[in-house]
Amino acid sequence: MSLTDSPAAYRDCYELYARAVATPGGVRMPIGPRSQSATFFQLRMNKARQIQRDTSRRVYSPEHPGYDRSEYDGYQVQVRGPDTEGCYWIYVRPHGRMDLLLYVEPIADTEPEALQLEYNPAPEEPPADAHNEQPDLE
Repeated sequence: MSLTDSPAAYRDCYELYARAVATPGGVRMPIGPRSQSATFFQLRMNKARQIQRDTSRRVYSPEHPGYDRSEYDGYQVQVRGPDTEGCYWIYVRPHGRMDLLLYVEPIADTEPEALQLEYNPAPEEPPADAHNEQPDLE
């Protein structure tokens, strides 16, 4: 089954993306007991992004930062499940660890020596036959 190129057919997808954007950790939505239904919804979510990218290529010149972009490209759409009740879920979450960006700090030009890592190669292994030597019994 092919997916339509009409943006109006993906209102539910855009609403789910909008809710994920409004929630720092993302959102999830129950789909039901069929994995095929969850996979189909995941395809629709990705198609909704593709439609936005196609539109941006028509609206913007290749030099513009919005060219070939969707406002939801920073989000991943995953199928999870089944849960303990047999339900599949769609998860829409930001890529990466956006929560850690709150703790970003500049790196000083001169780092203390203690923080610099040194390369220490592993010691050489003894020859393979060294372990197989028989003790001298005489």
